[in-house]
Amino acid sequence: MRFPQSIAHRGFQAQYPENTMRSFIGAVNAGTHALETDLHLTRDNVVVLSHDPTLLRCFGVDKRIIDCDYEYIRTLTTVKSPPQRMPTLKELLAYLREPEATHLWLLLDIKLDNHPENVMRLAAEALAEVGGEGAQSWEGRVTLGIWALKYVAVGILNRLCERYLPDFPIAHIGTSIAYAREFLNIPGAAFNLHYAALANASGKKFLSDARKEGRNVFAWTVNDERLMKWSICHKIDGIADDRSGYFSEFALNMILVLTAPLHSGAGKWSWS
Repeated sequence: MRFPQSIAHRGFQAQYPENTMRSFIGAVNAGTHALETDLHLTRDNVVVLSHDPTLLRCFGVDKRIIDCDYEYIRTLTTVKSPPQRMPTLKELLAYLREPEATHLWLLLDIKLDNHPENVMRLAAEALAEVGGEGAQSWEGRVTLGIWALKYVAVGILNRLCERYLPDFPIAHIGTSIAYAREFLNIPGAAFNLHYAALANASGKKFLSDARKEGRNVFAWTVNDERLMKWSICHKIDGIADDRSGYFSEFALNMILVLTAPLHSGAGKWSWS
């Protein structure tokens, strides 16, 4: 039986402040296969890692990131302990070049409240600068998480992904199966969908159709054992979770159950 990869959702956020270097390193130490993070822009065009467009929830400051220079943002620390500062995309990429992290891949959630062209251009510049050999040195390790067709559709904004990061894989992030089907027209596009969208009849049909086309399907956010079982039984390719390492331990236990002697009553586990 093939098990999904573990994708650390904003790092190991169950234990550390989300989207911080401490959270990412903690996820790597816990055995994750990939990291997921969110991109926003500061006023002075620095690509920073934050799920929210404001500083309020994580840093206790009622300001928008786009209204602040990075020199100010870097002085702030998280409300959640241990106090951490907001990292830049370049900082995370530099860490992924370290020996202990070279096996990982990265899913970049490109938030819709960014200016589309600016965020794509500046992300491409960061990848090129840290890569040492240009942005293309990250191909195969970085997947672009896309919410809207305007980043990839023909004739709209000149296909921003293709213009700035050609040949980089993309994954549609969303909650709607109907909208996700539009991305089946984008060659090679993968999918990172909310688990609830995949669990009903239309979601199961979409999974079947995506598989026929050889597309990867990831699910978020999968934190409890019931959803982990569901993900395994429905052959989800990767799960975004907040508790890095827990899924790997859970999957190992499932292997032990499924390979136990049948006369013991084990090996009969299933989940619809």
